[in-house]
Amino acid sequence: MKKTLLEKVTRIVAELCIESNYGIREDVFRALCQAEKREVERLPKAALSKLIENVQIARKERIPLCQDTGVAEVFLEIGKGVGIEGDELKEAINQGVREGYKTGYLRKFIVNDPLFSRENTGDNTPALIHFCFEPSFQNKIKITLLPKGFGSENTLYWRRNY
Repeated sequence: MKKTLLEKVTRIVAELCIESNYGIREDVFRALCQAEKREVERLPKAALSKLIENVQIARKERIPLCQDTGVAEVFLEIGKGVGIEGDELKEAINQGVREGYKTGYLRKFIVNDPLFSRENTGDNTPALIHFCFEPSFQNKIKITLLPKGFGSENTLYWRRNY
């Protein structure tokens, strides 16, 4: 049971890495389209049009929307009754990041020691992981992934419940 759960966490994190870098959430895409239709000024309308076109290309070609795929920031809400050790869960998440960034051909930015050696890890790990315990969830984990482009504090979340 525990091995199966850890494998599922790895698979979901890998999928979220790709999904979150290949596009934007549908509600945000619709908002861009609505803004572009309402815009009357030529330059803002052209900029919105290009953003929409870029999203459509990324979806169609299955390529990252932006080359800055950053760090995988993972938020876990862990429900009551989930029987996984923290180190095992952390490794399952990092394995998902490795697989997602490799399979999705995502640019790997993470370095071992950002202050001195600055040697790239080659697999975009370790992920930045936040744990929160949610007693209202029974035997569930909620995983939210944010690909945080470096220099950016504005990001959209991607979430999957299971």
